[in-house]
Amino acid sequence: MPFDVAFGLDDITRTGWCIIFSEMEGATFNFNTMQYEDQK
Repeated sequence: MPFDVAFGLDDITRTGWCIIFSEMEGATFNFNTMQYEDQK
Protein backbone atom coordinates (compact mmCIF):
# COMPACT_ATOMS: atom_id res chain seq x y z
CA MET A 1 0.00 0.00 0.00
CA PRO A 2 1.39 3.44 -0.84
CA PHE A 3 2.47 5.50 2.16
CA ASP A 4 0.32 8.48 1.16
CA VAL A 5 -2.77 6.27 1.28
CA ALA A 6 -1.82 4.62 4.58
CA PHE A 7 -1.02 7.89 6.34
CA GLY A 8 -4.13 9.56 4.92
CA LEU A 9 -6.44 7.16 6.77
CA ASP A 10 -8.03 7.93 10.12
CA ASP A 11 -6.84 5.92 13.14
CA ILE A 12 -9.77 3.50 13.27
CA THR A 13 -9.68 2.65 9.57
CA ARG A 14 -5.89 2.23 9.60
CA THR A 15 -6.12 -0.10 12.62
CA GLY A 16 -8.82 -2.17 10.90
CA TRP A 17 -6.79 -2.52 7.72
CA CYS A 18 -3.70 -3.53 9.72
CA ILE A 19 -5.68 -6.25 11.48
CA ILE A 20 -7.16 -7.51 8.22
CA PHE A 21 -3.81 -7.59 6.41
CA SER A 22 -2.13 -9.29 9.38
CA GLU A 23 -4.80 -11.97 9.49
CA MET A 24 -4.31 -12.58 5.77
CA GLU A 25 -0.69 -13.41 6.67
CA GLY A 26 -1.77 -15.90 9.37
CA ALA A 27 -1.93 -13.77 12.53
CA THR A 28 -4.93 -14.00 14.87
CA PHE A 29 -6.30 -10.88 16.56
CA ASN A 30 -8.34 -11.21 19.75
CA PHE A 31 -10.92 -8.43 19.91
CA ASN A 32 -11.68 -9.14 23.57
CA THR A 33 -8.13 -8.31 24.64
CA MET A 34 -7.32 -6.08 21.64
CA GLN A 35 -4.04 -7.97 21.16
CA TYR A 36 -2.62 -10.46 18.73
CA GLU A 37 -2.53 -14.04 19.97
CA ASP A 38 0.85 -15.76 20.23
CA GLN A 39 1.78 -17.90 17.25
CA LYS A 40 2.19 -21.57 18.15
